[in-house]
Amino acid sequence: MPVIIEGKRLNDILKWEESNYYSREKATIAAGQILTLAAVVGKQTANGKIYQIDFTASDGTENAYGFVIADYDAASGDIEGVVIVREAIVAKDSLVFPETATQPESDAALAQLKSAGIIEREEA
Repeated sequence: MPVIIEGKRLNDILKWEESNYYSREKATIAAGQILTLAAVVGKQTANGKIYQIDFTASDGTENAYGFVIADYDAASGDIEGVVIVREAIVAKDSLVFPETATQPESDAALAQLKSAGIIEREEA
């Protein structure tokens, strides 16, 4: 019998959210971005579009805005998506940061998310 391996789902990461009309925001995922479920994102100040968090930037995307609720492939152009931006509980260590992120950078981003009410908890 073949083995089926299932990928992560939103409920593996997101353990609680306020009404989804409150915790979630529609967003434009910028062209060229390929974001995986739970990727921490920043919002560019100039155009208001969502990009994977970039700790070396100085255009707004260096700040944690939230995290995406699905895989998004905007390689060929802008697409619409949904981001959790406030009042939510996520499973500890489930958020996705760039591979180059250092621990201090990840900790700073988690602190920014915490200020928006997005907190990590150990799973029960």
